[in-house]
Amino acid sequence: ADHYKDTCNRSCRRAANKAGSSSSSKGWGGGGGSWDGDGFSPIGKFFLWVLSLSAIFFLLAGLAQRKKMSKQDALIEEAAIKTSGVDKKYIPRIFVGLILFIIILILFRRKVLTWFFLIGINIGLLAYWMHLKNKAEQNAAANGFQLYGDGAVAA
Repeated sequence: ADHYKDTCNRSCRRAANKAGSSSSSKGWGGGGGSWDGDGFSPIGKFFLWVLSLSAIFFLLAGLAQRKKMSKQDALIEEAAIKTSGVDKKYIPRIFVGLILFIIILILFRRKVLTWFFLIGINIGLLAYWMHLKNKAEQNAAANGFQLYGDGAVAA
């Protein structure tokens, strides 16, 4: 490229420099992701915020719905947690660990893993919140209380 710089008007020199720098900055594996590669795009950063805030919302909504549970449902859920082998006091630590893991993935610019875990956590928290909400609505309907409906009086 340096030899032909007069005839190529520096465009081949730039192309040679780009090719040389991109091949040397591929990181350890040379393939999938690079250590000093591109960060998240502006749209990616927007969706990182949206998914993070929605995960916080689903977590807080699930905790609020859990406080409204009947004692019998709370005991059943705690028994299910204990049978899975997880002690109740470790659940907040697991959430903090997942949050730190996602932050580390963001800092190391591992986009695919970041999206996978963020979307997975959002789906899991949404499913848990919907499960609690559905269980609360079933309990309300079973007790004869109907907040919405056609106006018929339940006996």
